[in-house]
Amino acid sequence: MPRTVASGFMSRLGSFLFALAVVALLAACSSDAGDSAVSSESASSAPAAIIAVPTVLILDASGSMTIEDAPGSRIDAARIAAVGLIDSFPGDAMVGLVTYGIGTGSSDDEKVAGCQDVKSLVGLGRLDRDRVRGEIDALRPSGYTPISLAMRRAASMLPTDGGNQAIVLVSDGEDTCGVPPCEVARELRLQHPGLSISTVGFKTDGTASEQLNCVATTTDGLFVQAANSRQLAARLLATQDTKKARESLSTKGLAGIDLGLTVGEVKRGHSDFPDVGLSGRVVVVWRDCDFTFQDGVLDSIAPHGGGRTIDGIAPGTPIAKAIELYGDPLETVDNKDGTYNLTLTADEARRAGYKFLVKDYTESKGSIAGTIATIALCRCLPPAPSRAPDPCAGVATGCAQVAEVDVDGDGTYDRVAVIATANSGKGNPTASVTVKVATAREVEEILIKVEGPLRSSSDCPGKRDQHSEPCAYDGAFLISRPRGADLVVTKCVCAGGVPTHTVITWTGNHLSILASPGDRNWPTVNYEGSYEWLSCERPGEVTESRLSPTSYAGMPNPAGGIRKSERFTYADGRWTSVGAESVPDLSADIPDFWKTLVAFKCTDQARR
Repeated sequence: MPRTVASGFMSRLGSFLFALAVVALLAACSSDAGDSAVSSESASSAPAAIIAVPTVLILDASGSMTIEDAPGSRIDAARIAAVGLIDSFPGDAMVGLVTYGIGTGSSDDEKVAGCQDVKSLVGLGRLDRDRVRGEIDALRPSGYTPISLAMRRAASMLPTDGGNQAIVLVSDGEDTCGVPPCEVARELRLQHPGLSISTVGFKTDGTASEQLNCVATTTDGLFVQAANSRQLAARLLATQDTKKARESLSTKGLAGIDLGLTVGEVKRGHSDFPDVGLSGRVVVVWRDCDFTFQDGVLDSIAPHGGGRTIDGIAPGTPIAKAIELYGDPLETVDNKDGTYNLTLTADEARRAGYKFLVKDYTESKGSIAGTIATIALCRCLPPAPSRAPDPCAGVATGCAQVAEVDVDGDGTYDRVAVIATANSGKGNPTASVTVKVATAREVEEILIKVEGPLRSSSDCPGKRDQHSEPCAYDGAFLISRPRGADLVVTKCVCAGGVPTHTVITWTGNHLSILASPGDRNWPTVNYEGSYEWLSCERPGEVTESRLSPTSYAGMPNPAGGIRKSERFTYADGRWTSVGAESVPDLSADIPDFWKTLVAFKCTDQARR
């Protein structure tokens, strides 16, 4: 049984020694309604009205923001989050917008220019929502990450009257130009005593997170990390109420007391924290919170008032909203009293989870409903699954890992790769495409025949070479299936051949080939006025789409185009059409059109 240690905090509440930081932590661990109260969703999770100070938003538009793992591209997630922040400001707010990375590429030859590539898109002034939204929407990421220079530019836009003011920085990486951002932040704080810089690390870790955390800590700002688009939107809003954010359960702790700290480390920051033994499991009741230590190391934090996450999830919130933010439950426990405990991911790297006590729990066809009663933060994620060897190891060229799938349900992520090779000889080159699956026990390969010649890049004339790369496989699309994920491998050729698609599936842990959907050869590209592609828009389905636009200089032009799509499912050994649509498509300009469609893949199914 865990031992319980209670502090004498309440008897000392009136002491002058407990200054602002103590008051903040008390607020973090208490509830105005009392320990047993469960507030309504509107009362618990609605954001407080923002009292805006002059604020400059810095948005990262470096090349890495094109990565599609948000899901969708990182820049799209940043756009949505930034617009949400702008919409939260009152109409008389003083707001500016700065970005970096839109004026150069990210090659070595462009570094000198890229490290000066900072743009003031909107000068500090009374908020013009339409203009700011337009500038955000127009961002096209491509270059370097000069964070320090961007902070200097943002600070130069702010008043010099010593009043409260803020910079909010969203970045997915570290400064790539060699100027330490933390040192610059200290300098700016001296020049602007009322300045705070809050930072949001989008999918950051290691040095990038350390840099962003140091910037925020040095300037009394807030540092938060986000792993997906919904978290990014919520945590960008959190930067506007740093007091409330510090009173909430972050992904790593509460009010500067983090999971994994030893009791000695906690006491160095909070001298009145009770002594704790270094063995066994001990629960410390301190400032209306339960701090549980395992062998002297902080293992969980449970506020008596029910708790609140930094994203606004609180008692009374539907559990479905928490699942939208933190992903599917990793563990569900029936307490046999009408309640359930659900563990969701807070920080995978730290193995930290949010443990929700849920009332009125129901689950039907994969949808979970219920109301959150209490929240705790704990080091309670299940062990990370092991990973199989790299299937591309020893392959010199033409190998790309495309997925990690637990093929046989043994808790090991089996790693899937596609290998494309072209063999030169007399006449046209020939090609083979191999799919390799590396499991913990073996590596299995399956050969896909290529009907007709595969041509090298030098054999593919025409303007299309400026926009797409000839390939032995044009993409690998994952289709959600009950037993894991199937793979669609596209074999594309240039002039003189018809691209086709092969669908690979697993039976147990062995590979086999399915017939092409609709028993057809699905063409991928038709350069004379249309473009076709495959996608995985819904679990269990594959979608074939054709964009039929007008033409421009011999190339498709999406302006005024029509997108026709047909969806297929696979069952009983055959593909069946389950629906079609035809809609106007005005979604892209010429450069983005090619880049987007050639790279289209089913990223949301990449890990099952």
